[in-house]
Amino acid sequence: MIRKQPQFLQALTGLMMAGIALYSLVVAFAVKQVPLQFGYILIILAALLLARLLAGFRLWFLFLRLTLFLSMAALVYLVNLYPQDWFGEISRLFDYAVFAVLILTIAAGMRFAENSRFDVSPLDFLVILMLLVVGIFPQQIGLSETLLRLIIEFVVLFYAVEWVLKHMRSRWNLMTLGVLASLVILSGRFLVG
Repeated sequence: MIRKQPQFLQALTGLMMAGIALYSLVVAFAVKQVPLQFGYILIILAALLLARLLAGFRLWFLFLRLTLFLSMAALVYLVNLYPQDWFGEISRLFDYAVFAVLILTIAAGMRFAENSRFDVSPLDFLVILMLLVVGIFPQQIGLSETLLRLIIEFVVLFYAVEWVLKHMRSRWNLMTLGVLASLVILSGRFLVG
């Protein structure tokens, strides 16, 4: 059966790592400008992530999960509120492609990974139900399209990061390197100009 194959979990994890890394790297170039307050946050996040990756368990108090969640939140916020002109034209297609892959791999992981360390709680079902309601009835709830995109992207990326964190074999992987590269690029762009 497919769920008993360790290669299945590895493939799902690899696909999620690639999706997160691709999203992060595209964001690094799709952001038009880095506001002053976010520039310093990005520099701090890049330094914390690099320190955690280099030092490993010696800096156990620097939580990798928290650093990655904050990094993804910053990237989602920046690309949705400060997009380059060229990205505005393709952002919808890019989002559909990347987030469709992430949503499908998360769903497959939840459904088929028998001995997965990724437990689904009633809160997860509540979050998914709320996303469906918000996605189907945004006008009735009074959400703008930008806010709706922010919410959906936050939730999907947080679940994908959580999956990868629970199944990764090394802290040096495609996801952590992609996020780190994005933070470094955006920090550099902030410092240069």
